Amino acid sequence: MFEFFGDLIVGFFQFLAEIAIEGRRERRARERGAVVGLMRVQSGEASGLSPRWRSITAKVDPRRLSAEEIELHILGIPKPARPLRLSEQLSAVGPSSSTTAILELQTADAVIEWWIPAQDVQWVTCGLEFVVQS
Repeated sequence: MFEFFGDLIVGFFQFLAEIAIEGRRERRARERGAVVGLMRVQSGEASGLSPRWRSITAKVDPRRLSAEEIELHILGIPKPARPLRLSEQLSAVGPSSSTTAILELQTADAVIEWWIPAQDVQWVTCGLEFVVQS
């Protein structure tokens, strides 16, 4: 019985440590002009991405996102950022921020979904130099 509660307490503190590390990672990325989030292809094809969520720290430049293996030339942001659906909240572990949003990005060959902290949506769209369509 004590072993069970001991394991439960250790697991809880490991979870808290992971949240703290992820929050630090997000702050450091933001200082470098990058955003920590998850990306996936909604439709079409994009090198380095698939329909499954993938953790990405992407550098934001005008009309371009770049990460280790990924270079996306963004043509537009067709819709405003949207909140997460319940199925998305349950299917993947996203950014550590308590409020997150999905930003849809249009490239020449694909529509990409980018799951990022909601607080980053405005500066990402400004950094990409886009006005979001209503």
